[in-house]
Amino acid sequence: VCENKQKNNEIKTISNKEAQKKIISDILNEMKKYYQIIDSQGLLKFEDVFTKSGETYSGSEGQEYYFCKLLALNNVLKHSFPIIIDSFREGELSSTKEELMIEEYKKLNKQVILTSTLKNEEYDSDKYFNIEGLNVIDYSNIKDSKILQEENVREFLKLIEKFGINE
Repeated sequence: VCENKQKNNEIKTISNKEAQKKIISDILNEMKKYYQIIDSQGLLKFEDVFTKSGETYSGSEGQEYYFCKLLALNNVLKHSFPIIIDSFREGELSSTKEELMIEEYKKLNKQVILTSTLKNEEYDSDKYFNIEGLNVIDYSNIKDSKILQEENVREFLKLIEKFGINE
């Protein structure tokens, strides 16, 4: 009986390792697919889901890497969670790549929240306000560090009580 349990465990372990290899392979293939879409002339090589020690991506390369990885994980794992990217465009992405990324986010058919500090030229051109399918929320008229102003605290506390959160 003990030998059978041990063999079953060994078979399960081998099966799990094969499943893990398949998932990693699928994620890498998805990453490569997205990289082709946003930077077909790019030089990044995705050899593993995680970067190696001493290997870092920065600037626009970092932005591209994390975009590809995030969407690949979303597609392979098929999770239902929203995607939230703080400081979208942090790596000084070109406008063309940024537009391609936004289109790919829209294709996910799920909530995607991108935050960014806009430059005056972007406000002047209504850059994001004219993209179909985007819900733009502009907080520029609110003082820094004052999003929850004193006069709104009571109403906010009532709202979060609905989620079981008390002071």
